[in-house]
Amino acid sequence: MFFIGVFGIQDRKKKIAEPKGACSGCERESLALIQTERIFHFFFLPVFHWNRRCFLACENCGEGTEISEERADRLMAGDSVGPWDMPGTTKTRGRFCSECSYRAGEGDVYCAKCGAKLEEE
Repeated sequence: MFFIGVFGIQDRKKKIAEPKGACSGCERESLALIQTERIFHFFFLPVFHWNRRCFLACENCGEGTEISEERADRLMAGDSVGPWDMPGTTKTRGRFCSECSYRAGEGDVYCAKCGAKLEEE
């Protein structure tokens, strides 16, 4: 947050929904619809909102992609997430823990989230 006297600019990120559907990266149902925006404040009251963007992100493996506001509105209305919503994520990109589906780093022997021994590639 940046303030000068009585006005300032703030970047805000908030989770606005948990849409139905599975992540195409880890195949778990842990998706979140995230909205980011920049806000101009005057005496701590929001005056202008701009640079509003929506993202579909997996809270488990961290994969995500930007989506349009129209698609975000449909997901909030109850539409299910499809593979076309997360085109850049595939299960073949990286290793995942067989116990919790957390993304494993290169050379990891144990999962950083649950501690389970990772399978050999």
